[in-house]
Amino acid sequence: MYANLKKALETSGVTVRAAASVIGVHENTMREKLYRGRFEIEEAFALHSELLPIYDLRYLFKRTEENDSEVMDKAS
Repeated sequence: MYANLKKALETSGVTVRAAASVIGVHENTMREKLYRGRFEIEEAFALHSELLPIYDLRYLFKRTEENDSEVMDKAS
């Protein structure tokens, strides 16, 4: 799970739908990437530069050890 990215999006008032639009994927795909998936480097750069430039790129995309599938189930 990308807990730092999720928190930064929430703190900045950026919706999952808006973030998905930046990288050209459906909202459901963005949620999947946040909780269980992986981001392509180009997607990471786009999200950072277009939505969250005040955050450190490494901070945003540091994966956490949370039980990703359990967290995803709660979000559904």
